[in-house]
Amino acid sequence: MKKISKKILLATLGIAGFAIITPVILTSCSTSTNSPTNPDNPNNPENPSTTKVVPEVANNFETVGSVADLFDNQGQLVNVGELFNNKVNSSDELKKQLITNYDKFTQEQKDNTEIQISTETPSGDLTWGGTTPVDTWNTAQTEVVYYDINSPEINVSSAKDLKTKLDANKLKEIMSQANRTDAQNMTYSLVEASQIGLDANKDYVNINVSETPASGTAKNLNLKLPVSDLNLVVDSSKVSIVSKNPQIVESKEATITLDYNIGIDSTVVLPTTFTKEITLDSPDITPENVVAKLGFVETTVTTTSSTSAINLNSDLIGQTTQIFNTMFANPTLNENNTALYFDATPTTGHYWIDGTNTTKKIAIEGLTITPGQPLPKDAKFISNTTNTGRYTTKLQGSLENFKAWLNTNGKVAIQNAINDMKSDTANFANVDFIFKGIETGGISWNQDIKRGSLIYTVTPMDQHAFEDGVPDVHEVTVLLSNAIFN
Repeated sequence: MKKISKKILLATLGIAGFAIITPVILTSCSTSTNSPTNPDNPNNPENPSTTKVVPEVANNFETVGSVADLFDNQGQLVNVGELFNNKVNSSDELKKQLITNYDKFTQEQKDNTEIQISTETPSGDLTWGGTTPVDTWNTAQTEVVYYDINSPEINVSSAKDLKTKLDANKLKEIMSQANRTDAQNMTYSLVEASQIGLDANKDYVNINVSETPASGTAKNLNLKLPVSDLNLVVDSSKVSIVSKNPQIVESKEATITLDYNIGIDSTVVLPTTFTKEITLDSPDITPENVVAKLGFVETTVTTTSSTSAINLNSDLIGQTTQIFNTMFANPTLNENNTALYFDATPTTGHYWIDGTNTTKKIAIEGLTITPGQPLPKDAKFISNTTNTGRYTTKLQGSLENFKAWLNTNGKVAIQNAINDMKSDTANFANVDFIFKGIETGGISWNQDIKRGSLIYTVTPMDQHAFEDGVPDVHEVTVLLSNAIFN
């Protein structure tokens, strides 16, 4: 690594021995080669081009990469200027992003153009602070809360900036989105004495948070914030386009915003507690049975449940594999049933560390799957239409009003209908009911009688099965008998 000039400041995110760094300088390593060829007059090679181009500089410059790129093999900070420099000079697309009319440059003009980017060090203390190392405060008894997959990315310019943004209100919002019990009635704050730190694989940041109830004893939580939810954004950075030949390229200076979008590492990293020896509850080794045994199936009743036979919990799969901010779909097994595959796609606004956001195939490998014993064939499904008398709401009768009523009272109404069917032992036994969703085929409306219905899929409960020859998935329509809409 080149020796850094005293005038070049490195602004760091101090993370327990590691750091996310504020970009400081970016200098093109382009070598000047004088081409005598005039592209406008190729028949006169002795006369170089005299056409001058004026660089047009973008207001924002964004690149995607791994948080690991910010450290060398010894875990020390790299020269971020060199990091950006390597990225820009190895990619014409990034050059076009920085200089928006770069594709109009001749090769001679490109060879005579030097790019320099510098930024002022943000004011104030750039380190997080704290004296207690992560390994000290993060014990086996510390309860873990993961930053939710639907929570927004956080733009930061330094560790101090991140710490400032994680105030009491932001922490309460984070805990609520993570479905922390009674989060709205808790008070949250950072534990000032605690340092923050990256995990060994640099997939998330450990942050010590205090949770205090209205009455009772405070407890500390480990908020695991995926690094792919952090964008390193530095405003007011200076760009200099330096011309080596003013006759053909005009020098230019501009102020831009630098954005280093930390990407998602698609490498599967399983926790030490993960067991690869799986004994199924069913005699059938299928992807659906395997993901169900691993707990990767979403079981929460919602008004927008998937219409597919299996609804994966992408948040939990991401936490298990440490591939965060990713939607998982289409589980499959290899021929030997030793690997479980998923289609993995970054959520909106996120990218893989290679800068793409297309679907990748990821795998949990090395599995040993043992089929379970044959299931008792005691699941029962007789009627595909049932009435329930739990609803007395009267509305102006229309499909749209029915939808509006369900969107307001949906979860309660949907669950009440499930409870009614479970108590109807004459028609149902040892089966589960999943609502198909308001906008995905889960409701119907009879305008003649102005009555609405809910539609559920019916499948055997765990450890149970239908009789031979009976399909594993049925539908049941619940006619809301007392919900008569005038």
